[in-house]
Amino acid sequence: MIELRNNQIECHECGQRQRVPSITKGLCRCRTCRATLFVERPGWLSRGLAFTFAGLILFIVSNSFAFLTLDVGGIQQEVTLLSGVWALLQREQWLLSLLVFGTTFLFPLLELLGFGYIYLPAAMRRSLPGQRWVLHFLLVARPWSMLEVFLLGVFVASVKLRELADIIPGPALYAFLGLVFVLLAAHQQMNRRWLWNWLQPYDYYVSQVGEPVTGCHGCDALIGQSLIRHGLRCPRCRERVHHRIPQSLQKTSALLLAAMLLYLPANLLPIMTTTALGKVQSDTIFTGVIHLLSGGMWPLALVVFVASILVPIAKMLVLTYLLWCARRPSLLRHQQARLYRITELVGRWSMVDVYVVILLVALVQFGVVANVEPGGAALAFGGVVVLTMLAAETFDPRLLWDSDNDRHRG
Repeated sequence: MIELRNNQIECHECGQRQRVPSITKGLCRCRTCRATLFVERPGWLSRGLAFTFAGLILFIVSNSFAFLTLDVGGIQQEVTLLSGVWALLQREQWLLSLLVFGTTFLFPLLELLGFGYIYLPAAMRRSLPGQRWVLHFLLVARPWSMLEVFLLGVFVASVKLRELADIIPGPALYAFLGLVFVLLAAHQQMNRRWLWNWLQPYDYYVSQVGEPVTGCHGCDALIGQSLIRHGLRCPRCRERVHHRIPQSLQKTSALLLAAMLLYLPANLLPIMTTTALGKVQSDTIFTGVIHLLSGGMWPLALVVFVASILVPIAKMLVLTYLLWCARRPSLLRHQQARLYRITELVGRWSMVDVYVVILLVALVQFGVVANVEPGGAALAFGGVVVLTMLAAETFDPRLLWDSDNDRHRG
């Protein structure tokens, strides 16, 4: 096996290889599909390290103090960030509690610890065992850390409860607000290309110079196809490398079909049941929007309608359209590529309705005065969000460009 340095990078979205400018600052985009290849920011390492330490402190504060307090006629209900998870566990809602715990606690914590394990040794120019795996994990885990979506859920739940009781923000809420922005900033500062070159300078692995190569999604190294055919993992990051994601269309189709089937109970079953002074009311996602409109809260109703109804439908329709496009030539590849990017970006925001329900369940527990319980639609809708996100991840956007790439190589 020949190990070399090269100045080329393969776009993960269209499969085109292109030379990397020797001096690059800011955002570097693919010249074919305009996808982001990498970002170079001066002073990124020191800023990333500062954001990481700040994030760890804010994370501890967010989970150690009161998050919100609901005051109903002098009776107070105080919750922490994880109160919703404990409330679900008490109701034996294991899958839903695991989903909420993972997306609002576990993944953000692992991200912060991962940043610290990468940034601090990098600043000291000392490598540690397992850093390659951690760097790859930070890329994979990013979509599943949903603190900003949870923050929107907090806002929606607070507005819904403003007529029922007084909402008193706790110190953990302010720390959480800072944590959301700090974690986003830590991701934006990360220079993955520099970090991989620091951990392993060789990024071109072939059995003979000039053979066809495929880009590794984990670290952007170029791997000879003869090595891939022999089952060799990427020598740089140990990730499996494929010319195209194996059975991409079949996997995406299966996940998309499962999401469509779950979408029916997610909208037909009640997502929560409210009991107030002996009066019981069950709400679906759609009736929840109607109640917000009837209460004059049309901006909030619009947010919930877009995130919980429009986005899931649009995502399933777009993925269906992309599956159809991947099987035939088209002159609209740039538009299709943008659709795919938007679909990947907005899909996770549909979790906002699930978070609203969990917050209400944790906050509104006043016996016969007022009580909120989760409905069957909460788990079904959470499943729709997860399945559509997985469907977007298993879809290989390079399939949309293959006819152009083949003609270019020819």
